[in-house]
Amino acid sequence: MGWSDWILGRQLASNEEEGQRVGVLAGIPTLGLDALSSSAYGPEAAMTILLPLGAAGIVSLQPLS
Repeated sequence: MGWSDWILGRQLASNEEEGQRVGVLAGIPTLGLDALSSSAYGPEAAMTILLPLGAAGIVSLQPLS
């Protein structure tokens, strides 16, 4: 048993895969929420990084002479 088996679990045999599949009726609501939540917090996460970097960049501006 390797470390990947310990972390991720053992691989399923071919006859075990059928019981582990997510159908269309369960998959769309389950996996569709991922895209919805990503679009909700993505801009906030970007602004969290860009605001301090922009403020720090103002210090390096030099007037044109």
